[in-house]
Amino acid sequence: VQANSPCAGRLSPGDAVVGINNYNARELTHAQAQNLIRQSGNNLQLTVLRNQGSGLDRIESLKPKGPVKFSPWRQQ
Repeated sequence: VQANSPCAGRLSPGDAVVGINNYNARELTHAQAQNLIRQSGNNLQLTVLRNQGSGLDRIESLKPKGPVKFSPWRQQ
């Protein structure tokens, strides 16, 4: 989670994303998850398992403060 990003203050290190826009993240490949996030535009729903065991929380409609930039990662 980067400072001043749409998720800042809402996601923390150790949190696990278990759902992306009503899809079970455990059943998605990394590429499929990336595509769902990219295709979400400014409305993204994540289901997050908190690291501290507080259960499942929904974080809905995260809206970026500016343009969202993606850096493609390629396995070498």
